Amino acid sequence: MRMETESIAAILAGLPIPLLAVQLLWLNLVTNGIQDVALAFEGGEPGAMKRNPRRPDETIFNSQMVWQKTVSGATIGA
Repeated sequence: MRMETESIAAILAGLPIPLLAVQLLWLNLVTNGIQDVALAFEGGEPGAMKRNPRRPDETIFNSQMVWQKTVSGATIGA
């Protein structure tokens, strides 16, 4: 949101646009490269394709996941 505001402000003030689209794409490529490599070389979870699919009425965020995220968030935030 901040980038759009800066671009609009620059256009209204008669200044050049802060970053061009190609520059933004390059920035995304460079900053996300490390995460992409980590995901590419991460080993697969054994038996993931042999498990039954989840029930349609099952929620995406179950109570265990919410508890784990709350604890880890509180630990990081403390």
